[in-house]
Amino acid sequence: MLINTKEELEKFKIKSKGFVQVGAHLGTEVQTFKKINPSSSIYLFEPQIELFKKLTQIFKDEINVEIYNCAIGNKKDSLTMYKDINNDSQSSSILKPKDHLKYHSYINFEKDLEEIINVETLDSFEINDANILCIDVQGYELKVLQGSKNFLKLCDAVLIEINRKEMYEGCPHVTEIDRFLKLFSLHRVKTSWWQ
Repeated sequence: MLINTKEELEKFKIKSKGFVQVGAHLGTEVQTFKKINPSSSIYLFEPQIELFKKLTQIFKDEINVEIYNCAIGNKKDSLTMYKDINNDSQSSSILKPKDHLKYHSYINFEKDLEEIINVETLDSFEINDANILCIDVQGYELKVLQGSKNFLKLCDAVLIEINRKEMYEGCPHVTEIDRFLKLFSLHRVKTSWWQ
């Protein structure tokens, strides 16, 4: 994330009960979550099987970290993940790459590496001991939020990476995200753009 999570939560006097990380990759934010609140519950969602296996190894001794091998979206489904081959899967997405191919031409997506992944809604997990939602899903943000309506009612902060251009086909514009979050009395208070 481009935003200092600890600093921003302190600035807005938000006390964390727990964290939900959608698009966990290798769980690098977990150490930040623990610094903010060492006893918080942490839920990691990662649909790519190889990354999921690595996550379970990294956090095998952590009692307050739960890891799920699925994507989060607006409905239960099975979808194709477009996987990148030379960016450690950080650019992989459920959405087909578009302008990403132009702005990050060094990153390749191989047809042979596409992976069928399971999609669930966040609300289906009935998480009630977390109040911070972090989303890093390469253009699938609005679908994640649409499947998290019950959780958003309990949520005090959402940290979300979003694209300014159509990096992936059909990805939402920031104004669409803003409009949706306002339905839950969540308003954008800080924006930090890459470059």
